Amino acid sequence: MYDLRNVVTDEYQGQFSVKLNRTTTIEQLDEEMEVGDDEVEIEGALVDIQSGSGLIKRCPDEDCTRVLQNGRCSEHGEVEGEFDLRIKAVIDDGMDVHEVIFDREATEAVTGISLEEAQEMAMDALDTSVVADEMHEKVLGRYYRVVGPTFGRYVLVDEFERITEPTDPEAVLIKARSI
Repeated sequence: MYDLRNVVTDEYQGQFSVKLNRTTTIEQLDEEMEVGDDEVEIEGALVDIQSGSGLIKRCPDEDCTRVLQNGRCSEHGEVEGEFDLRIKAVIDDGMDVHEVIFDREATEAVTGISLEEAQEMAMDALDTSVVADEMHEKVLGRYYRVVGPTFGRYVLVDEFERITEPTDPEAVLIKARSI
């Protein structure tokens, strides 16, 4: 194990990077470190779909999956992007809210909209926002159980299941109070 000081850290889509500079110090330590399992399970209502959801374009550069903003990758500049689907959502379990990301596969499964169908919808309307609007209709306000690792503030959805109501008694009590 090492102790690194005066480093610059960054995180993008669950990939962490550490940059060393001339003031960085590295010291080898004689300690063992136990790595834990950071997979979580959340049950609750999907209460918000955030901007950046729906039909998006990603940088086509190898090993870069950044979402393009106005046709530009923050790392590679202006590029011709490749279409992808995702949902950035908020799930409320009755006690806390959790930000979750559904990748393309999970987005297709939860919405029933394939990437090809999403592209056709956007071309017909000449607007990609119709895809996100359709996703809102299909998933917003419904209950889900999601399982996946946490990266930064997000839970990356590996598995999900639509449920009728949360099984946590606290969540059910909070739901009953809000009716």
